[in-house]
Amino acid sequence: MGQTMLNSLKKIPLSVQMVLGIGIAVAAIQAGTAAYEISAERLSLTDKAAMRGDAALDMLESVHTQAMLNRKEVGEDDPAIETLDGTMEQFSNAGGSVKIWLVMGPKVIDFQRAQGETEFESPRDALDQQTIDKLQTLNSLEGETFRMTRPVVLGQGSASDEKCAACHTAQMNIQPGEVIGVYSAEVNLAPELAAWRDNVWTRVWMGAGAIGLMIALVVAMLRITAINPLRNLTQATEKLAGGHLDIEIENRERRDELGIMARALEVFRDNLRRNKALESEADQARQKAEAHRLEVERRAEDEAAERLRVATAGLAGGLRRLATGDLAFQIEQPFAESFEALRHDFNSSVRELAATMDMIRQTAGIIDGGSATIAGGARDLARRTESQAASLEQTAASLKEINATVAAANQRVAEAQTVAKKANGSALTSGKVVTEAEEAMHRIEESAQQISNIIGVIDEIAFQTNLLALNAGVEAARAGEAGKGFAVVAQEVRELAQRSANAAKEIKTLIQNSTSQVENGVRLVHGTGETLLEIGALIQTMNEHMDAIADFTQDQASNLRDIGGAVDTLDIVTQQNAQVSEQSSNEANRLATEAGSLSQMIQRFKLPSKSDGHRRAA
Repeated sequence: MGQTMLNSLKKIPLSVQMVLGIGIAVAAIQAGTAAYEISAERLSLTDKAAMRGDAALDMLESVHTQAMLNRKEVGEDDPAIETLDGTMEQFSNAGGSVKIWLVMGPKVIDFQRAQGETEFESPRDALDQQTIDKLQTLNSLEGETFRMTRPVVLGQGSASDEKCAACHTAQMNIQPGEVIGVYSAEVNLAPELAAWRDNVWTRVWMGAGAIGLMIALVVAMLRITAINPLRNLTQATEKLAGGHLDIEIENRERRDELGIMARALEVFRDNLRRNKALESEADQARQKAEAHRLEVERRAEDEAAERLRVATAGLAGGLRRLATGDLAFQIEQPFAESFEALRHDFNSSVRELAATMDMIRQTAGIIDGGSATIAGGARDLARRTESQAASLEQTAASLKEINATVAAANQRVAEAQTVAKKANGSALTSGKVVTEAEEAMHRIEESAQQISNIIGVIDEIAFQTNLLALNAGVEAARAGEAGKGFAVVAQEVRELAQRSANAAKEIKTLIQNSTSQVENGVRLVHGTGETLLEIGALIQTMNEHMDAIADFTQDQASNLRDIGGAVDTLDIVTQQNAQVSEQSSNEANRLATEAGSLSQMIQRFKLPSKSDGHRRAA
């Protein structure tokens, strides 16, 4: 609220603020003075009314005291009592402004009621009753009436006489300190208050006139001494702000704050004149400097445009050569110093791309050679596996013959010698066959390990090829529109490398399975060889232990059946190895075909010779 009022005052002109401030101050002073005087006069009226009331109560107390003291002496019909009543009535009805009356206490009224009286001097208002209750002198101004009461207490003041105490205590049972009655007075202040109100209004109007006259005089003086000069300074300031520097500043000779402001404004005007002259000179200098700057900028822009043209032309030529697949090209013509780093970066990128493509070409050759080697090894493995299958078939047939011989051993013990010799020869032959089969299995295992190693190399080559193709694609993307064709080729190379890696992984998985089967076959063949050696040893001693052979023929027949089952299993595994070898050969041929396709794609690019590469790198 206070801030809002302050903001509102700031919007009022200064002259109005000064007049309002002075008017409010004068009005406040005049109002304070009038209020103090009016309050003092009203208090004086109250004091005078209290003095008049006290005088009336003193008179009433004196007359009443004498009447009470004389009452017992002269009897009930003593004229003193009647004089008291008449005095109060005459005093109240005399046309004056003060009325007085007596108020009897409760015990006095009870005594009078007991005596048969019907009229009592009871309390007339609340002030009489409060005086009886509190036993205190009370004053009250109610409207235009001033009321006063004074209690009559037994044993105090005029009621301290022994006769009074004896009478009231004996007849009315009033004890010392209890109220006997109240002296009450009423002062009418209507005439005095009417005169006081007239006086107040007279002072108000006179004060208002005086305030108006003072404000008018102050405003007139302010207009002459402050407001009009301030307005002149304000108008001069506004004209200066509008750019009018030919005005005349008034009131410069004054020695007060307005004179200081006028002289400061004159200095400000002179400074503005000098600044305007300086600005005119500076504007001319700026125009010349701007023209020179524009000429220098134009020349610099022409030179920069020429340097940019040379650089863009060189880069455009290089990108065209790069788009045709020429990776041996280098930008030999130097660029401007600000574009020389761009030429070096382009040449470095082309050299890196050429080196990458050369590595891809070499890798494709390695993949091609490795694929041929893998294909040859797979074909050789297939042939050896087929030979091993034939040997296993022979071994199975021999085992069947041995089984038949052992089965008939019980019936033909006499022919056991001859059969044993044949069996010995067959066992020796079978042992050789098993030994050869075991050696073939070992060779198959070694070949499978070599193939696995070669496939690992192929996988690594495919990974490197994929990485190189990815780098080539990044470099092609950096080349922008001109490198799109190369990016397509790099993507094709990357897909070929990915397919090569997938094929190598499949071959590796197949070879690992085949190796596991071959190892199992080696163990079985080795077991078969050991069994055949044992058979050969038994056959050599068969002539000496024919009877023992007859006893153990049944056991040997069972063992031979187990061996036959193992040989059958080995035959199945060998056939599976043959199939795996055939698949390896086919995958190796396909890898060789893909490597050839990759080499043909690389041939599309023109790569620098080693001598050119060393020379440009240097």
